[in-house]
Amino acid sequence: MARHFSLPSVLRQVPNELLQRFFTQLPVPCYSIDWTRMGQRQAEHLVNLLRLWPSETREFVEDVLRNVFDLACDRGQQALREAATELGESVLLDRTLSTGNLYHRTMRVWLDAPDVFEKGLVYHQIEHQGHWRKRDDLPTTAPRTDQHALESLGSEISRLLVKEQGRGQHCTVEYFQRENGMDYFCCYPDDFVRTVTMHDDQGDLQARSVRQTFEIVYAFHQPTGTLEMSAVVPTKLRRPLENAFAWMILDTQLGPRIPRQVYHLNRLKDRDFQLETLPTDDVHVELKKLRLDLPGGSRRIVLESTSTSDDVFRMVDECLNEDEVPLEDVQISSATLRFLFRRTANRRRGSMTINISAPNTCNLRNHPEERIEIARRHLRMWRISND
Repeated sequence: MARHFSLPSVLRQVPNELLQRFFTQLPVPCYSIDWTRMGQRQAEHLVNLLRLWPSETREFVEDVLRNVFDLACDRGQQALREAATELGESVLLDRTLSTGNLYHRTMRVWLDAPDVFEKGLVYHQIEHQGHWRKRDDLPTTAPRTDQHALESLGSEISRLLVKEQGRGQHCTVEYFQRENGMDYFCCYPDDFVRTVTMHDDQGDLQARSVRQTFEIVYAFHQPTGTLEMSAVVPTKLRRPLENAFAWMILDTQLGPRIPRQVYHLNRLKDRDFQLETLPTDDVHVELKKLRLDLPGGSRRIVLESTSTSDDVFRMVDECLNEDEVPLEDVQISSATLRFLFRRTANRRRGSMTINISAPNTCNLRNHPEERIEIARRHLRMWRISND
């Protein structure tokens, strides 16, 4: 279920003692707050107080609480733990992340370990990136990470974007390595100018022009020569952007991208196929959606169930006229699977939905590592994946 940010909700979830520490650090005095008498989860007074403060202070508070909200989840906590390990703060974080609810823990990290909070937030945001494209044919050489290499990559990205789209006049590239050995290059080129309508401090509407940046992220795994790139750009720009990384960071040129067959979704056409699971993983799996490509390449059928996985298999028989289109002539090009994780001593109950497209696209990397490994184990067991 999608989470939606609400300022009063976050204020109600964070204990008053932490809110007091947070608000008393602000440049605006909080004389009107009687913390000793204010009941827990009474956020209305704080929300009304924010309306009286200067816009800069109000925006700062909203930004912090939005970031606390984003990290107050299982994946956010994992990102904080990883950041704490890399910064040598794991002992502190073990104490901080062991008591209270998720909002309590996250606000304590912001107060007691701001460096860990900021780094964990970056990790969490990267894991939420979409539009990933993967290739595994790069050399296994160490990437160049010096300032000159980063500036060269930024300049080349700018050149490509300006030439093809007229945006990206400036581009800043930041580099870091995560504990899993993955090298990340986060690129921030200029986007097009946008005009936004907003209220000024007097409450009057006015139009302002802003030039935001957007993100292009490269994730390179040196031992396997694997590059994953997240970029919301036209398809024709993806290969030039991959070439820019290879040339500026690895001192090499790439050949044509040849997708490797990783996912074999036609296995799902087998009438006897069952989504059996390993008892040790305490998980149940449902098939939620299938996309069937019909012969000729110009027609497809999408079947989606809101109930159990058996419904989708039955829908194939109900919706496909095999006298006209034999099942063996149909290609399954996309499938959606839902993993339902039962509660155990070491994990909470939860769910994970993954989308798989042939030959080699899947959104697995956007989920926690423990769940990723369980999903991969089952995909291999079902012979859907050879990765």
